[in-house]
Amino acid sequence: MELVVATGNPHKVEEIRAILADVDPSLRVLGLHEVGGPFPEPAETGATFEENATIKARAYAAATGRLCLADDSGLEIDALGGRPGVISSHYSTDGRETGADRATRDAMNTSRVLRELEGVPPAERGARFRCVVVVAGAGVDITELSLADTIVSAGAGIAGSEMGRGLKGPAPQGKGPDHLGKGPDLECKGPVPECKGNGRVWTGPVVVAIAHGVFPGRIGVPPDVPRGGGGFGYDPIFLAGPDYARTSAELSAAEKHAVSHRGAALRALAALLRDGPGPLTRHADTDGGPDGGSDGGDRLDLDVDR
Repeated sequence: MELVVATGNPHKVEEIRAILADVDPSLRVLGLHEVGGPFPEPAETGATFEENATIKARAYAAATGRLCLADDSGLEIDALGGRPGVISSHYSTDGRETGADRATRDAMNTSRVLRELEGVPPAERGARFRCVVVVAGAGVDITELSLADTIVSAGAGIAGSEMGRGLKGPAPQGKGPDHLGKGPDLECKGPVPECKGNGRVWTGPVVVAIAHGVFPGRIGVPPDVPRGGGGFGYDPIFLAGPDYARTSAELSAAEKHAVSHRGAALRALAALLRDGPGPLTRHADTDGGPDGGSDGGDRLDLDVDR
């Protein structure tokens, strides 16, 4: 299976490639530059990590005609009410893109975080990196039903969990290049099919997998931070739990992959793509921190150890 990573960040492409290679060597991970382009960059207008990852995965799947993986991730700090959150990469400018290069942006973002945490004691500087990974490919967009209530497995055609918002029974099982599928309340036809059911119509790239991961820690106190020569972004000021002895930037690549938010999400994703859906359970978020926009209530989701 080939997956195109929908990002222009070369650090992220290499990190994703390395993590997935450890989990499933049969997955071939490609960067956007390896499949043509240039491709238009979609506006990340979502209010949550999941919404932004979905926007990117679907946009690049439509542009490339391939199965595309996109993630959205960021830093959540308890003492700042969950900020920077979805604007982590542009926190210093309140989410506005100014054209600054990545190194300049990283320095400005970390400076703002440290400035806003001045006077906050170490025990109250709890934080976490959060990552949501979405894979999308050509097909019907059943995510319009309810993104939070639908997980669809990869494989031939369309397969999925029980549907929400008035559609009863499983999603149709599709077979063959035309993805012809029928279900109790839904019928899909065509290479990029139009699906109709209960008065609704959906077209476009389908979300085929969603996975989540978190990396708990806390923000260090200057002059102890920033430190470390690895990683990027907030890594030099983020003390990795549970002992808070080293920053994320001081971890080796192997150590970081084993504990990071992106590593956790990608391992869950690889298992889903390889084995199909695992148990589906209705539960509330249990990690004790903000979740990038979820209301914290029940949701149908992949049952993975976060």
